[in-house]
Amino acid sequence: MFEGSANCVALLDRSFNVLRVNRAFASACGHAMEEFTGRWNLDLYPSGDRAMLERVVATREPFRAEAMPFVHPDAPERGVTYWDVLITPILDVYGDVGCLFLSLTEVTDYVCTLHKLQESQVQCRALASGIQTRIEFERGNLARELHDELGQALTVLRLGLMRVASDFGTPHGLGLGESLRLMVTKVDEVGHAVERITNWLTPTTLEELGLTAAVEAEAAAWQSRGRIQCRVRGTLPSGSVGRARETALFRIVQEALTNVVRHAEASLVVISFRFRGLAAVVEIRDNGRGIDHTRIAHHTAPGLAGMRQRAVIVGGTFDIHPRRPGTTVTATVPLLTQVDPS
Repeated sequence: MFEGSANCVALLDRSFNVLRVNRAFASACGHAMEEFTGRWNLDLYPSGDRAMLERVVATREPFRAEAMPFVHPDAPERGVTYWDVLITPILDVYGDVGCLFLSLTEVTDYVCTLHKLQESQVQCRALASGIQTRIEFERGNLARELHDELGQALTVLRLGLMRVASDFGTPHGLGLGESLRLMVTKVDEVGHAVERITNWLTPTTLEELGLTAAVEAEAAAWQSRGRIQCRVRGTLPSGSVGRARETALFRIVQEALTNVVRHAEASLVVISFRFRGLAAVVEIRDNGRGIDHTRIAHHTAPGLAGMRQRAVIVGGTFDIHPRRPGTTVTATVPLLTQVDPS
């Protein structure tokens, strides 16, 4: 078993002198098996951790470590390798440590792959963040085009129609004047729609007054349309999480409110701001029928994947939980500055 093991194994006495190594151990080190016998282990590998060997002798308990970095002292060109380590004490008839069984499993490939995966995830998040920033930028451009071009054209059209309508004061022209006034009303409706779309694309309140004011305005808009009663509790100081995170949180609130109105059959939604350690938390809670557990598990709830992605892109987290009654949506993002929760 000693010789046939694919792991690198060695037998040390309680003073850490090498009694025996297997062929895999010698091959991994690039030496003949007999070169190890009688040598002090820490003389062979001065970078080894003497404390862990002494701990096993003192406690008579096995020691495990995962992915320990190691540089071969006689072959530094090999770079850093990583090993899972198991040191097992072998007790004599008196219960004392007679020798130590050392087993090493190389996990360098696994660790390197894991590091590459983590780097890839960081790069993907950075790419997604850049894409999201670009989307918000283009939304801003579109909003300005709607406001400046279409909005101004509607204003001129409305003034012209009102001027024409005022000229039809005679009995013969009363019918045409009424039609023109109806057209003015329709122009006003289109103007309001443009304003609503513009605000959805890039909320001016968010840019000028910050997240709390923007959320209060959004809640008031839903409530004014008679769709649902909205309450906002707490506040988030402007600039405490940064523009990108404020935008992400605002979009999450927007999507959550839309889902509540469309699907929850709720009469009340409460939006709360609070702090948890060095993070800002926004919670959207409604008293509706609640979301199905299976839709949460499979990310099939309307807008759920988008809200989660927005939070992750800016380094935050997103959770959704059914309640009795209703549903609670929670988004958490790191603070840029330390804020007094009081």
